[in-house]
Amino acid sequence: MHALLAPVSAGLAHADTAAMKLCLATAASMLKSDGLSVPLAPRDAALLAWLALEGPTPRMRLAQVLWPDSDAAAARNALRQRLFTLRKTLGVEVVVGT
Repeated sequence: MHALLAPVSAGLAHADTAAMKLCLATAASMLKSDGLSVPLAPRDAALLAWLALEGPTPRMRLAQVLWPDSDAAAARNALRQRLFTLRKTLGVEVVVGT
């Protein structure tokens, strides 16, 4: 069984995540429902953009895409750290694992 990551869909979303917008046109940021724009690190923006465009994706695939020069264990660890940082930075869960 593969663990998948997906953006929180409107059906599963907390009210705060349902109104969030990913902004990539200039500096990458997440526009929260309260109007606050939170800057995103490049890999965080890439992770969210991938999930927005591709939908649910196996964790291993995301790790390979975002950290192509790392071994599998290091890439999985880096992905875990980025997900934790996103949760902490945004204050809400924007990516769910299945």
